[in-house]
Amino acid sequence: MADAGKVESQKGLFGTPKGFPTVFITELCERFSYYGMKAILLYYIIGAVGGANHGLGLERQTGITIVALYGALIYLSTILGGWLSDRVFGQTRMITVGGFFIMCGHIVLALPFGIGGMFVSLALLIIGTGLLKPNVSALVGRLYDSPQYENKRDAGFSIFYMGVNLGAVIATILVGTIGQKVNYHIGFSIAAIVMAIGLFVFIVFFGRRFSYLDTGAPNPLRSNEKRRVGIIAGIIVLVILITVGIVMYDPQFGEHFAKTLVLAVTIALVFFCFINMLSSKEITPQERKNVTIYIPLFLAGVLLWIIQESGGNILAEFVMRANNQIGGFVISESWYQSINPIIVISGCSFFAFLWTKLGPRQPSIVAKLCIGLALLSVSYLMLVPIAKMGTGFSPFFVVLSYVLTASGEVFISPLLLSVTTLLAPRKYTSQLMAVWYLSNAVAQSINAQTAGWYISHPMSYFSVIGILPCIFLFVLLLMRKKIIAQIDLSRPALKIN
Repeated sequence: MADAGKVESQKGLFGTPKGFPTVFITELCERFSYYGMKAILLYYIIGAVGGANHGLGLERQTGITIVALYGALIYLSTILGGWLSDRVFGQTRMITVGGFFIMCGHIVLALPFGIGGMFVSLALLIIGTGLLKPNVSALVGRLYDSPQYENKRDAGFSIFYMGVNLGAVIATILVGTIGQKVNYHIGFSIAAIVMAIGLFVFIVFFGRRFSYLDTGAPNPLRSNEKRRVGIIAGIIVLVILITVGIVMYDPQFGEHFAKTLVLAVTIALVFFCFINMLSSKEITPQERKNVTIYIPLFLAGVLLWIIQESGGNILAEFVMRANNQIGGFVISESWYQSINPIIVISGCSFFAFLWTKLGPRQPSIVAKLCIGLALLSVSYLMLVPIAKMGTGFSPFFVVLSYVLTASGEVFISPLLLSVTTLLAPRKYTSQLMAVWYLSNAVAQSINAQTAGWYISHPMSYFSVIGILPCIFLFVLLLMRKKIIAQIDLSRPALKIN
């Protein structure tokens, strides 16, 4: 474990901690591969089987469900990555192994193996992202634990979040264009190559940049726990095999069973993780209060991701109903997904500068969250009259919805990502980060469940989902004093790891 003096001496590029550029590039490449593949995944699944650039020919509702479940399982698997990091392998090993799985997953999808190949690829991507994702973000939090960087934590995470979205915007345009207009498998190949670059950068520069940090498991697994862990692992494998068997035997019932199981497991895991941390004897009373106040912030994250993640499944299908031809030019549907990262990049750039400039005079966390929730609500409610038109509507309305959603994300996501590392108990750093990603898993599980509702009744879908952030906004306002007080108390309580 590094001491404070050692950590304080680690100065990197442009005032960031040493090692930050390495993590930034790794995350940029991983998010490029993720968003590039996701930009064309739905269109590949529901695309016609015939033709030069053929898809898999599945129904639209099935395609939305698969994409949503894929997203849910990716973030669900982060709890495994966080646990393995905290209890067995440490953060850097999980990042390396996870990156390798992700690269292999994209390689499989790049090959024309059909439906079977797609499911094998998604399985590899789910495992790999689960191992990598929580540990990359937690590692950024470790870099900013030094007192000299603590006041720059929110700005640092905004810059880190820009890396996520820089990868996303390049990927959706490049992979989306090549995938839809040339060949889906070539698009998937590009995602594989970029992930390989990110993995190479992390492996080569890891030793030089993170030698001052103890990146081993902070809470190693005890010998008397190994039997119980083995039993749980066996049960998980058995459930997966049963689910696969059901899907293969009866695809229609299997789809319903799989999405219900994923939602139930995700919600159960959220309860388990919070109860496990709150009841642990290894956290302090202050850390226990931090976890308690984090719960409503977690729920705000769920509402964010329900709407934001619909851009890659529900809104990706909705935009197919628009008139996407301007003069003689046809807009590729995948390009709409680049709107979100473009807005997020520009917004994060501006607010990283603004929050740094304002310092203690910046708006409270509750004020930022409420602004973000209001924007999310409007982004969906404005689609209600558009959905009534059926088809042929102007894509401008969908563009505006994407813009409002991304603007809400700018206020909410980097902030809650930063707060997660701030409020995390020292013994459960990676696990609380995994819990944050579970908010996305819950949201995408809900999107999978509501796919049929959207297909048959889009107006009521946009109305009900759109009003939920407004309701929760008032809940946060009622709790604002407790939330602000607890976060203020947590800052001087940080320890250097």
